[in-house]
Amino acid sequence: VLHALSAKQYDDVLAMGANALQSDRLKLEDQCQVLESQAKASWHLGDMQSVVKFTTRLLNRQPDHINGLCLRAKAYGQLHNVESVRDDVVALSQLLAGSTAEHPTKASVAMALLAVHSWTVQ
Repeated sequence: VLHALSAKQYDDVLAMGANALQSDRLKLEDQCQVLESQAKASWHLGDMQSVVKFTTRLLNRQPDHINGLCLRAKAYGQLHNVESVRDDVVALSQLLAGSTAEHPTKASVAMALLAVHSWTVQ
């Protein structure tokens, strides 16, 4: 019963988010919050393709969104898309290290991998 209630709540988040994003008056930061909520709801529903879709839309609006990168990397991991996980980890490592260098350091990549691994979806 609790799972059914939770699933219904996540479905509601997806529907309300889609509705909210139809507004052309929604500020960028609010759009990002809606997309993050939709991605998290999709995660809890086990729909990794939708997680990737929503986090990609989020990252198109705000490329330095750390939670978006972590969540998308986790979803790519669930989908066994190793190349895309690597790309997100590299992007995250550059953000975390404050580096704009093309080649992140081993330490910054390790820090990004730890961030993705320990990041929990709430």
